[in-house]
Amino acid sequence: MFNYPAKISEIIGVGRFRPAPSRPTVAPTHHAFHELICVLHGRFHVASGNRTRVFSAGDVVLYPAETRHLDWTDAAAPAECLWIGFDCLVNEKPTGIAVLRDPRGRIAEMASWMIEDTRDGRELAHPEQRAMLVAILAEFERGMTEPYQDPWVKQVQNHIQAHLAGDLSLHALAIIAQLSPYHFLRMYKRATGRTPMAAVRAMRLQRARQLLVSTRLPLKDVAAQCGLGDAYAMDGLFRRCLGVPPGRLRRQPR
Repeated sequence: MFNYPAKISEIIGVGRFRPAPSRPTVAPTHHAFHELICVLHGRFHVASGNRTRVFSAGDVVLYPAETRHLDWTDAAAPAECLWIGFDCLVNEKPTGIAVLRDPRGRIAEMASWMIEDTRDGRELAHPEQRAMLVAILAEFERGMTEPYQDPWVKQVQNHIQAHLAGDLSLHALAIIAQLSPYHFLRMYKRATGRTPMAAVRAMRLQRARQLLVSTRLPLKDVAAQCGLGDAYAMDGLFRRCLGVPPGRLRRQPR
């Protein structure tokens, strides 16, 4: 999702907060910047579009800029969260709220360091604060691409990475996971927060970007090596997902 190294335009703010104890009756809110929330404990409810989800300790929730949402907690399990608001260039147009399971608490720990440094007088524009946010975003992206999951999930992801130009249909991946396509789709999405096809697309795009900036391969060869069809199909996918055509990405300064 984020350019590497992440190009932080501005850190809007950081802090701890306790959500409202019941669902707000106001209209959903949205902001011109991204928001990253680490749930420390309790139940954190989020409504966006027609869907309401409940998160717990260890979940990290990312609201992309302009995402309309409501969030709250409940009296039975009051939530406490860490919050970071920031403006950052993205390399893939977000399609909604992104969620990462952070069982080892690495993102929450780094976010708490940013909050502590702010309380100690370090300004948000300080290079070390920006460097810490870059590290948080890198960990979030790494977790979305290579999440801490059960062995069968890692096996499927390794297979995808090793066979980007091959058959990565739902049926083919279900065979690797030794599950029916129906159960594989449900279990993979539950484990990673995205569908298998979304994971395949993200890995293929990531590999194509790497080839575009590190080699002079013709566009048709990049597309073929990454399983993106021909140059025309790859161009359309880049425009939809990244907002730029492959040729322009190649010409951008590294």
